[in-house]
Amino acid sequence: MFKQLTCSIAALAAIASSSLAQSTIAIPPHGNVYNGFSRGFSTIAATDFFINQLEVPIDAFQPTDTASFMIEVNGVLAFYNVGGTAAVMPVTPPVQIATGDVVMIIGHWSGAVTGNFTAHNSYGSSAPFATTILGVAHTLDRAGYQCDIGDPTSYGGGTLNGGAASFNGIAGSLGRVWIDVSPPGGGGGGGAMTGRSAASALAKVTWILAIGFIITSMTLTIIAAQKSAGSSVIDRLGGSGTVEQQDEQSLPDIDDLLPPSANDAAPLVPRAD
Repeated sequence: MFKQLTCSIAALAAIASSSLAQSTIAIPPHGNVYNGFSRGFSTIAATDFFINQLEVPIDAFQPTDTASFMIEVNGVLAFYNVGGTAAVMPVTPPVQIATGDVVMIIGHWSGAVTGNFTAHNSYGSSAPFATTILGVAHTLDRAGYQCDIGDPTSYGGGTLNGGAASFNGIAGSLGRVWIDVSPPGGGGGGGAMTGRSAASALAKVTWILAIGFIITSMTLTIIAAQKSAGSSVIDRLGGSGTVEQQDEQSLPDIDDLLPPSANDAAPLVPRAD
């Protein structure tokens, strides 16, 4: 019984660890659609982490669009993927970020026929935007390329700074892109998630309380079952389980209960005289 409890607790702990290790950073809500050049955001890393997944909001999606993604770290291209139809893009292998790195994230929809000015961006509130990454405060700034990165010709064939100008770290409207991150040693990769909001502190507390409640309930059930083992229903009701026999000597003789026989000298009824 305790072995089963231990296995259950271990499984719940693994689920909680996985859930709390993965985090989607908060970004501003959708404000408007910008059709033109590629936009996103940049930040200076204040902690170490892995980027496991990117996701573009569907707010700016137009029929026949494809998704375009890019990650630059310290001005060097770290991830580039265009032409896909899914809003969610796993980053394989995960991109490792160290404290102090300048990270630029670009993500948007691109028209079916791409060109220099065909990016469809979901714009959020103006930068700088305060957020957290793995509980550490970060600031998101405006960033972008003066082209549609979904068009390899305009972007330069997927090579860094292939003729198109870029900028980061300035004020202005943010291009919205969700990114999934995890701490070093926490394992890379995230599940497919669409249209999610950021994992909040309240959500994490809810997970912890729920797991604690389940473990407590299981423990109390097992303790109650062990205490009742080996006892019968009669024992729990307070009975002894045996029937006491009366002492035979305390019972009257059966002959004393019978009427007198005809041979007895005593009359059966009183005499008239």
